[in-house]
Amino acid sequence: MEQEKQFQIDLNPLQEQIAQIEEWLYTESKKKNNNGFYCNWEIIYNSYLNNKCGILTLNENVIGFGTWSIYESTSKIEIVEIHPKQRRKGYGNKLINGIIDFLLTENVFVVSADCTNDKSERLLRKLDFIDFPRNEDKWLRENKQLYKVIVPSLPTNIDSEGTELIELWDSEPYKCDFIEPKWKWNVKFENNSTILEKPIIFPCERDWRVRWKKGNSI
Repeated sequence: MEQEKQFQIDLNPLQEQIAQIEEWLYTESKKKNNNGFYCNWEIIYNSYLNNKCGILTLNENVIGFGTWSIYESTSKIEIVEIHPKQRRKGYGNKLINGIIDFLLTENVFVVSADCTNDKSERLLRKLDFIDFPRNEDKWLRENKQLYKVIVPSLPTNIDSEGTELIELWDSEPYKCDFIEPKWKWNVKFENNSTILEKPIIFPCERDWRVRWKKGNSI
C-alpha cells in the first residue's frame, strides 16, 4: 500500500535538515558542472542562522526550502528550491504559500520575488504575483521582478469620479500638468474617522507625482 503523503512547512528547521539540503544541492551542482544554488550556500546558511529560512518536508524528508528578507512592511522571497526528484509536482506552490502565510503574521503587506527564468515566472504568476509598474528610466534589471499584495487593499479605479480621490502619475511633477493621472483610488474612510477602510498599497518611485483631491480642493 502506498504511503499517504504528509506535507509540512517548518519555519524553524533543524541543523540536520539544513545539512540534507546542502547535500542535495552539492550533488546537483556536481552533476551540472557547478551550476545551481549550491554557489549561494553561504547566503542560504546565513538565512537559516537569521531565522529567514523555511523548509517543506514530505513524510519527514526535506524536499524544498525557501529564504526571504524583510524590510519594514515588505518582504522579498530570495530563493526557493525543490529537490530535483520532486520538481514539477506543485510543491513550489505549497512552499511559497506557506512562507506567505508566515509573513502575514510578521505584519508584511507586500511580497516580491525575482524571476530567474521562465519557469519561476510562470510559478509566481500562478500565485497571483504581478508586474511592477514599468519605469522606463529605471527598468534595467537583470531579472524580472514581480510582486503580490497579501493583505486586503483598495483597488485602483482609473474611471473613478468620486468626491475624494488619490491620484498618481508615473512621471515627475513638471511632466504632469497636462496629462491625466495613470491611477486613481476612490478614498473611503471608516465611520466618523480619518482611517481608511482599506489601505492603499501600490509600488511607485519617489519622484512620481501624487495628488489628494477632495471635491474642487487639492
